Amino acid sequence: MPRPTLPEGHALQTFAEIDSTNAEALRQAGREVTGPAWFVADRQTSGRGRQGRAWSSPAGNLHATLLLGIEGASRQTTELAFLAALAVHATAARLIGDPDPSPRLALKWPNDLLLEGAKVAGILIETVWTNRLAPRAVAIGFGLNLACHPVAMSYPATHLGLHGATAGRDEALEELARQWDCWHRTWIDKGFDPIREAWLARAQGIGSTVAVTLPEGPVHGVFTGIEQDGALVLSMTDGKRRRILAGDLFLNQRAPLVAAAKVSGP
Repeated sequence: MPRPTLPEGHALQTFAEIDSTNAEALRQAGREVTGPAWFVADRQTSGRGRQGRAWSSPAGNLHATLLLGIEGASRQTTELAFLAALAVHATAARLIGDPDPSPRLALKWPNDLLLEGAKVAGILIETVWTNRLAPRAVAIGFGLNLACHPVAMSYPATHLGLHGATAGRDEALEELARQWDCWHRTWIDKGFDPIREAWLARAQGIGSTVAVTLPEGPVHGVFTGIEQDGALVLSMTDGKRRRILAGDLFLNQRAPLVAAAKVSGP
C-alpha cells in the first residue's frame, strides 16, 4: 500500500501495534530525534490521555503523535496545544464534509474536540526538557475516533463514521498533517494572536456558566475566554476574574446557590 503523503520535511513511522505513539516519540526524542516526525499505530496497548487516563485505541481509529523540536520559552508548548486543537478541528470538519468552522464541531478547553456535543478527539501534549526552563521537543498526541468510539464512559462519545465520514487512517493522517502545517505556518508568520482568535471562534461554552475541577474542589463561573498564556478565564459571582491554567472543564453547569450566599454573607 502507498504511504501517506505528508508535508515536505515531515518524517513518518508506522506501527501495527505499540504501547503508545507518544511514548515512542519521547523515546526517540531521547535519542536526539527532533522531527518533525509522525508516529502512527493501528493499535495502542497503553494509549493514554491527560492525567494518566487510559485512551481506548482500537484499530480503525487514528492514533498519531507529532514530535517537534522547539527552542525558546516554555510558553511555546502551550501555544502549540491550541494549534493542535485547530488542526484536528479542521481535519474533522473536512472528513465529515463541513466547513471550518463547523456548526457541528466545537473545541472544549483544554484539549477535546466535540461533535454534536460528544467527544470525538483528544490531544495529549508532553514535553522533553533540556532543563527546567528550556524545552527541547514536544510530543503532540492525537486520538481521533474514525470508525468506533468507547461506550460506558462518564461522558458522551462518538466517531466520525456516524456523521458521514468514510476516511480511513491514512487519509485522516494526511489531512491532519496538512492542517497542522497550515496552522503552524500561520503561527510562525503571525504569532499566537490569530491562533487564539481562531480557537475562541470554535470554542464551546463561551459566555456560559461552567465548572472546572481543581484539587481543592469545583469552581463555577462564566467562561469569558482564554489569555495569551492559554489560561482559562472565569468571571466569578463576586465580579472578580479568575485564571485557571489546568483543570477539567464541565459545560452547561449552574453555580450552586451557596456560592452566592457566601458573597453576600459575612
